[in-house]
Amino acid sequence: MTSLWAKLLSIIALLGSLLNPHPLGVVQTIQDLSNNPIQLTFTDDNTGEDLIISSDKHDYYGFGAVDVYFSVKNTSKTDQDINLILSFGEKTDLGSIRLFTGTKDVIIPGFTSITATGTDIMPDRTVTETVWEKMSVTDGISREIFSPAKSVKDATKNRTTLSFPLAKGETKVFVANVKTRAKVGENGEFFIEAFGDKAGYGNLDPSAWIPTDNFSATDYTAGNNLNGGAGGSGWNGNWFVDAGTMTTETASAGGQGSLAAAETGSSGAQYRRNLTGVSSGQLSYCLYMSGTTQANSIILEPAGMYVRFLSGNIAVYNTGVAYENFGTYSAGEWVVIDFEFDDAAQNDKYRAKKKGGSFSNWVASSAYTTITQYKYDVSANAETVQLDDIGETASVTCAPAAPAVVAGYEDNVIISD
Repeated sequence: MTSLWAKLLSIIALLGSLLNPHPLGVVQTIQDLSNNPIQLTFTDDNTGEDLIISSDKHDYYGFGAVDVYFSVKNTSKTDQDINLILSFGEKTDLGSIRLFTGTKDVIIPGFTSITATGTDIMPDRTVTETVWEKMSVTDGISREIFSPAKSVKDATKNRTTLSFPLAKGETKVFVANVKTRAKVGENGEFFIEAFGDKAGYGNLDPSAWIPTDNFSATDYTAGNNLNGGAGGSGWNGNWFVDAGTMTTETASAGGQGSLAAAETGSSGAQYRRNLTGVSSGQLSYCLYMSGTTQANSIILEPAGMYVRFLSGNIAVYNTGVAYENFGTYSAGEWVVIDFEFDDAAQNDKYRAKKKGGSFSNWVASSAYTTITQYKYDVSANAETVQLDDIGETASVTCAPAAPAVVAGYEDNVIISD
């Protein structure tokens, strides 16, 4: 009888826990469908957006389908009714989408096990599980009726819309099961956009440029040759040398992290690193020059996309025409370069800008299908050149070294996309 009552009490407790889930507002850690903790830390360029979309990954890999976890946060000054649109290309579409509504405590009944060596008693235990509510969606709605502010490139084949309210300052979390028919090496790119009824907007492209490397002391050793270096993530191989010598050295003040890839001799150097081919991307990197006379370039291959530093000017190369200046730099300055290419919207073209400045014109590259190599080229000269913090534009945070001032002050405003 005692055992029966214990089982009944366990069942009653289980039912009670199912009927009393914890609301989203008190949940400290988001868990996935398998109750593993996840962090929604990836976002992209949020310029001009007030509905901020973040996801758990930058790129997704899977056979047939992947689960994409993402959040939408309303940073505007008013409550908004949201139309969330997922735009897919020919290789992807939506399987289902669920809203995270909180967690529930589930009691797992204990048991008694009698063996030849004795009796083992396993008491009841409580586990916390996530609650995901399946959402209704509408297919085929045109995003153009919402006057979108940004491009979704060629992801125009399959579209799905989800509607929900989002209060000022509120964040909602979703998981989308995305079905893919992309083969290895193909791009199954997709976009998530949020349109608010009070003119709110957000856009996330969880794809495109992936590789990162900030030459962290965790991955590199000061004084070592960069050849064979394997730091960062998202690359298809290690750094390798074409000519000369580059080493990882202590970054000059203003760099990101403790080390940087440096050429400190007088003979110049050229190093490369491969990546899985991408046809579009927004990447940034930080470059430091101790002087202004040494020519050095970052080149994306096989497209021949050049950003060159020479004689105090920063220029892109308009293939077959000439270099076109778009900014300036000074000796001893860390310069952050934002670099953009998109072979669908801007076929065989690219552009660049100095952080805080204006983009160059779209200029011609060589014909390409995907970018597969990142090249760092420094000419022969006695100056010091350092490369630091390569990554998707929103993630690069190098700041110029603080200027020397005798009196007064300088306001430094850092805008994080």
